[in-house]
Amino acid sequence: MSVKIDVKRVGTFTKLADKLVSNTDSNEKYQCFRTAVPGGQGPRLNEDPSLEEEVAWPQGHTFERYLTLNEEGNPHDKYEELHTEERFKLVLRTTLKTTAKPPIKVFYAAEIDAVDSKGEYVEMKTTGQRHDMWLERNSLKHYLQSALANIPYIFYGKKARGRWNHIYRVDKVFTEQIPRDRVNWKKDVCFEQLFNVLDKIKSKLEYDDEALVLKMTEEGLFFEPECSKNCIFMDSDFLTLCITSIILLLPPLIKHVTSIRSCQFSVYI
Repeated sequence: MSVKIDVKRVGTFTKLADKLVSNTDSNEKYQCFRTAVPGGQGPRLNEDPSLEEEVAWPQGHTFERYLTLNEEGNPHDKYEELHTEERFKLVLRTTLKTTAKPPIKVFYAAEIDAVDSKGEYVEMKTTGQRHDMWLERNSLKHYLQSALANIPYIFYGKKARGRWNHIYRVDKVFTEQIPRDRVNWKKDVCFEQLFNVLDKIKSKLEYDDEALVLKMTEEGLFFEPECSKNCIFMDSDFLTLCITSIILLLPPLIKHVTSIRSCQFSVYI
């Protein structure tokens, strides 16, 4: 069964941190991003060629700041305070098609790191893995993340061995080139499995406001019924943005909308 994937961008929004939550098990604190502001845009990519001469860059959020511009379109000052209270996300409408069964349409949001001068969205990651190890362990995850967000390329900050908090080189990897490398998976098989899982979910959710929990184990996939009152369905701001963005694209009749808590996406027919 051949599955075709059609990913369309229908909008953007900014997710704001409005709450600091404590983890009682580890005594750690983390930000809770609940407020959605439609129409947000990601940071502009810093495309200055001289950046290639830099060495020993910090990793993580600081690395991302080095590769982006501030609100005035200028490079960030290396001494400025780092803020992580905002996340920029795309709203995507993806259709999975096959000749054997009716298509499945999915709404979801994908976080983005930057926007280049051509308006293309960019993903950024840091890694200390050798290329062969990355192919085995992370290539599939990184490919699907970018392919399902329609992101054409990824910047990888290479960590120096023995200095894991520094970046010594930046590589640009095109998303569509990843499956052509020496990977141990096939993208067609992955998309077919994705279609089968979504089709199974759709068959189990027949009515509005139904919910279930999808669990993935070594033995396979398992579905458990869940009371919809225990679930947080689609964010109202996110839903408003989706409706506003694609109202002209929707078919005349939407049979129903369902949400799956554990998968964080919505399937509509």
